[in-house]
Amino acid sequence: MNDTSEMKDVFQTYLSSMDDLTRVCVVPDAHSKVWKDECMYCYCDSECDSGLYINMKSFQGFCSKHLTLDQGKHPEALYLIEKTIKVASYIYGDVCD
Repeated sequence: MNDTSEMKDVFQTYLSSMDDLTRVCVVPDAHSKVWKDECMYCYCDSECDSGLYINMKSFQGFCSKHLTLDQGKHPEALYLIEKTIKVASYIYGDVCD
């Protein structure tokens, strides 16, 4: 195989995977409801250890403990992981909160 045919194969594989992603993702509009600040079943949010998994079709958030409940309903779902990490700021040698 030459480089051109290999690149075509890679590109075709990429396009087919993008087609798969567009089937499981929805782009929110002005009227969409997005629940991504806490888990749908508990009070875990993006500051929890594992972060918050956001279903890109339903826009509902789930912690790692309750993720399997959503995966049972949406086996082909794609998730965005939102995780907040706190970093200390230093100004003139002092720690700012």
